[in-house]
Amino acid sequence: MDEKTIAVDRFNAGYDKTYKAWLKDNIQEEDKYALESVTQELESLRSDLGELNLWIEDKKNGMCREDWEEKGRRSEGYLLMIQYRFQHLIVQNKRSKSEAGPSGTS
Repeated sequence: MDEKTIAVDRFNAGYDKTYKAWLKDNIQEEDKYALESVTQELESLRSDLGELNLWIEDKKNGMCREDWEEKGRRSEGYLLMIQYRFQHLIVQNKRSKSEAGPSGTS
């Protein structure tokens, strides 16, 4: 096979067993790394959203003690605060990822 030709089935394209074993291990390692990255991302989002949910619940409990007129007047402000808090968590999450580096560890 010409070295510039890409076989349709690259895994069984006449390569020796050593290369096939290396390729299989390499693919499995990449899959493992991808799965770990996704798992870390989901855990981070889950904790951030849990924190946001607690903050929203705290604000809701505070609003329960207000009269309807006050609730209406403050609702836009609360929505803006929730939006700000969510954006803050997103930035915090991105910052912690960039500090962790490509391997996910600091």
